Amino acid sequence: MGGFLVKKGQIMQVGYFMIVLLAVAFTILTMKYIINEFHAGVDEAGFNTTQIERAEQSIVVGWEMSDYGFLIVTIGLFMVLIFTSFMIPTHPIFFVINLFGMFFLVFIGMVTSNFYGEIVAGEDAVFSAEAETFTIMNFIMSYLPFVVAGVIFITSLVMYIRGRGQYG
Repeated sequence: MGGFLVKKGQIMQVGYFMIVLLAVAFTILTMKYIINEFHAGVDEAGFNTTQIERAEQSIVVGWEMSDYGFLIVTIGLFMVLIFTSFMIPTHPIFFVINLFGMFFLVFIGMVTSNFYGEIVAGEDAVFSAEAETFTIMNFIMSYLPFVVAGVIFITSLVMYIRGRGQYG
């Protein structure tokens, strides 16, 4: 029974991994949209001074760097998952449950990836112009099922290799 709870915990952790990535991506796109609307409002109001234009350009450059921030968040969450998987002792017999959980999480990753795709490139996409500047974020979110499968595979290896010494 303890092994099943462990697997459920890993499934929840990878689910949180996907939810956090989606939330961060959505937040970045929303903020970029708000900033673009703000810049359009400033330009429309006629406040075009040299200082305001320089400030707008520095804000644009700063938001383009949030693409790398998204990559750092993804790698950081992956490292946390590896660490927590190392801390969980698991009997190798629960590997079968891990396979079923893996298929479920990859399916959830597909749904999440499709949801992000509809926000970015769907028929009524609100954030299509904003998403063009975030190539790393678009790549990770487009290939989220593959990223999740890789994360599950590596964390499962870490979990079962550590557990082998205790049970084998």
